[in-house]
Amino acid sequence: MRLDLYTVDSQYFNYLRKFEPRVPYVKEDRPFIGIVLKIHYKNYFAPLGSPKEKHKTMRKQKDLIKIRNGELGVINFNNMIPIPSSRCQKIDIANMPDPKYKILLNDQVAWCNIHIDEIIQTAEKLYYLVCYSDKPNTALRNRCCDFRLLERKCIEYMKVHTLHEEEFLYQVS
Repeated sequence: MRLDLYTVDSQYFNYLRKFEPRVPYVKEDRPFIGIVLKIHYKNYFAPLGSPKEKHKTMRKQKDLIKIRNGELGVINFNNMIPIPSSRCQKIDIANMPDPKYKILLNDQVAWCNIHIDEIIQTAEKLYYLVCYSDKPNTALRNRCCDFRLLERKCIEYMKVHTLHEEEFLYQVS
């Protein structure tokens, strides 16, 4: 398996935010970039956070991974959302006009592919902690999207837009 970077249709984000206020707000003119993972047999989009000085000093958390110790940003698993494959688009890094941004994206995706096992384990563990744990961590749940609610809303969205189940259940390519 290899990870790639994707953007998500902002209208899909807006649809999900109607039901879950923790779904990030996405501006039409600024792409939201992340990776797509298979979690509990479903596609999930996990957004990347741009590098910020605060990322370098943040503690390790169950819902966040620092990319190269925060130098390249973070992966925000608490904001991951279920996604039909037709609502995400693979980023063509080679054709990015800004050379500095192109380098950042290449470095981020390279780091993600080196650490793919850690990324998948973190995402799956968080999903199960939030959705199925017998010992709920209230602070963690309060930071995370309601994954099960969003899965139901994703399926409703797919029915309304006549999307096929395979778009949700199989890894995007």
